[in-house]
Amino acid sequence: MQNYNTDNFSYPHFTLDINLSLVKANSYALENTPEFCTQSYIKEKIYADKLAAKEFEKTRLITIICYDMPANMRTLVVYPFGEEICAILTPSAFSADYPTNFSEKLRTPITNIMSSIGVLSTSCDSPEVYENLKLINKSCYEMLRSASILELLSKVSQSTFKRKPVNITSLFHSIINATNSVLLPNYPKIIFKTSDTPLFTMGDEEIISAMLESLISNSMKFTRDGSVITILLKGIGDRIIVTVTDKGMGIRPEVLPYVFDIYFSASPYPDEKPYGQGLGLSFVKAAASSLNGIASVNSVLHEGTSVGFSLDRIEVTEENMPLCSEPSDYIANKFSSVYIQLNEFCKLPIYKSTLL
Repeated sequence: MQNYNTDNFSYPHFTLDINLSLVKANSYALENTPEFCTQSYIKEKIYADKLAAKEFEKTRLITIICYDMPANMRTLVVYPFGEEICAILTPSAFSADYPTNFSEKLRTPITNIMSSIGVLSTSCDSPEVYENLKLINKSCYEMLRSASILELLSKVSQSTFKRKPVNITSLFHSIINATNSVLLPNYPKIIFKTSDTPLFTMGDEEIISAMLESLISNSMKFTRDGSVITILLKGIGDRIIVTVTDKGMGIRPEVLPYVFDIYFSASPYPDEKPYGQGLGLSFVKAAASSLNGIASVNSVLHEGTSVGFSLDRIEVTEENMPLCSEPSDYIANKFSSVYIQLNEFCKLPIYKSTLL
């Protein structure tokens, strides 16, 4: 056993044996998290998730989000330490301002790089160099997407966004039309189905845009060539239902229960490297919950997937009618959410209005 005094730690710390039975809990844990201080509680937490347990048996490392715990003790981290296994409870990754501050600090250097790429591209005569500039440009968009999702996750987890009326019908029309205009040729077009009656919700336009774009991005990754993605927007009573359906590869039944878990990602085939960073769908679930809605998924392997969310429906008077961006606004702005959230599938602007 290691000789160190965990009672000095200002967070719950647990020492486990190789069979994951509790050996010791520090004073902070005994006082604040007594349920974790039983002999087999942490082991049960790990093995409640079969996929996570399998990964833990390989690496002896695991991180579990405990949604029933306070924000300052929501993340359970289990790791090897010498001959022991240790576990700690730390704050949720999105319980503080860190992601927002990180995102803000990251944006400035990335936008500076992108501006420099634009200048260099205008005087570049080498096709090889130009291709490299395009690659750097795309990588910048990928970093902006990660930073954006982290920032939005922080906002929805802390409810630090302002709610105001949003014309969701007009918003979706603009995003979908803009996306179809800049899609690369090998990706499926998007079909939008809705009624003639505009639908309104109370929320944040940036967050709701990112919710739709995250679902589009998820479908684009797994949809077969020559297929389409269908977005259905409808009002049922006092609710708005959004569904994004594809005829893609579908989701394996054993991973379906975990697709909304943060950092979870999987491929359609067990032996393939997982796709994505595991942020998009977890953001959609968190955002829907913060807007008094729910997220859901239905999928049949090798046939397709439907992912959606619900929102409150409100009535809006003519005096309070919200304005919405036009498709051209998304296309003209190189930092629009369409380019950032869907950069993998779009012709990206590298200089002024040039699309690559």
